[in-house]
Amino acid sequence: INPRAVAGDNQPPLAERLAADHADLKKRADEAAELVPEQLRAIESDEEADAYTETAKSIKDVVADADKAFAPEKEPWLTGGRVVDDFFGFRKSLKAKADKIVVAINLWQNKKLAAQRKADAEAAEAARKAAEAETERLRKEAIAFDEDPPPVVQVAWVPPVAAKEAVRVFTATGAKASGSLKWDYEIVKADDLPRDLLVPNLPAIKARVDALKANGTKIEDAAIPGVRIFERIQTSIRR
Repeated sequence: INPRAVAGDNQPPLAERLAADHADLKKRADEAAELVPEQLRAIESDEEADAYTETAKSIKDVVADADKAFAPEKEPWLTGGRVVDDFFGFRKSLKAKADKIVVAINLWQNKKLAAQRKADAEAAEAARKAAEAETERLRKEAIAFDEDPPPVVQVAWVPPVAAKEAVRVFTATGAKASGSLKWDYEIVKADDLPRDLLVPNLPAIKARVDALKANGTKIEDAAIPGVRIFERIQTSIRR
């Protein structure tokens, strides 16, 4: 006996069942869609405006019926999705714990990288000083023997150790934590950011415009630097 075999499980594929159950609604939707061409002609008279209004209302009626049919069809899937989300909710807490460990590893890797960078800088500085000392020694010898000054001793540039070489961890079981050197950033003074990196706060602008209207400000007196405030008509269709 298959415990999962229950009454109603012999339903046709979902797409076929929806097409059969809502055939009339889909037919109305297709007919409504045909009423509106790709290029809509501009209204030139009140009569045309009336006709457009009737067409829009009939289409919105179909949409309303579709919404009513959609909700009960979708609800089992939404409920099932919530049940699945709840069951696998432990993924989030586990990931948070793993991320906490990664943060600690990152701190250790950054500490090792900083130590390596410091060692590189100290080695470069030591090489520079040694080169300066050698140049000075050769200069003094040249003066003593009345010779031309020697060329300056050049210090060879030593590339820093790559992060993945400086911060790599292996465990006895073969697990590996390796750091890759990436560039990151933090904003230290927002006022100095170039204009192309600034994004207008649209919700705040809308709230400011709404506040101006609510306070009784006339449209000709409403002003926000850098913003054009104007009137427009928003049409709603109902019967």
